[in-house]
Amino acid sequence: FNKLKNTYVQYRKITNTLLKQAKHRGGKNAPEVIEYSKKTKDFYHQMENIKCNYCKLYKKHIKDLELRERYQKKLNKIKSAIEFEKDAYWNRFLKLKDILTEYGYLEKDYPTDKGIITAALRSENELYLAELLFNGVFDGLDFAQLASAVCTVTTEEDRIFTRSRLQISKDVKHSIFKARDILKKIHQSQKDKGVDIYMNWNPRFSPFIEFWINNGEWEEMFVDEEFSEGDLVRAFKRT
Repeated sequence: FNKLKNTYVQYRKITNTLLKQAKHRGGKNAPEVIEYSKKTKDFYHQMENIKCNYCKLYKKHIKDLELRERYQKKLNKIKSAIEFEKDAYWNRFLKLKDILTEYGYLEKDYPTDKGIITAALRSENELYLAELLFNGVFDGLDFAQLASAVCTVTTEEDRIFTRSRLQISKDVKHSIFKARDILKKIHQSQKDKGVDIYMNWNPRFSPFIEFWINNGEWEEMFVDEEFSEGDLVRAFKRT
């Protein structure tokens, strides 16, 4: 009805303009005047057959329709955003849930005892840290060795590990290679599910923290080494 009404109003304006022009020229019955007058009357009669033509709430309804169209656009935008979030984040959530179930941290969508403990951890990859703890990777180490092993799994350095004149102890070496095996296993599980959550493993600074805790001299650690004090301090603080 609204489209029809707009067309009627448009034709009525054109007809009135043509009538004025025809009157000025002295030709009331010009063909185009007759044609537009007829079409204008047709549109008016069509309007008369629609109830909107007599409705007192017509203007309100038109505003409501405009509002509805505006809100519909907003709704469609929100739905698109939800679909995007659902696809990207919800699917990732489900994959992570499957991995946690596989490792025994969830059972029927509820955390197991292992899961409750793991929920209290804070790291880049809580599952990895929990697996290190539950698999006894740090068991039997003294405080200097423990710091050295923990340093391996907290160091963010991306540079390739190079041999140092300082060496890690045998027990630490056993622990960090066990940690690497666990990392490989979790990495494969994540890869199978299409998830990639970073895990730290770099023993670059592990010999230094063990040496320092065992009363080594701070300055002595930098002799013939290719890193700065800042690199070492950052690694020690994370440990």
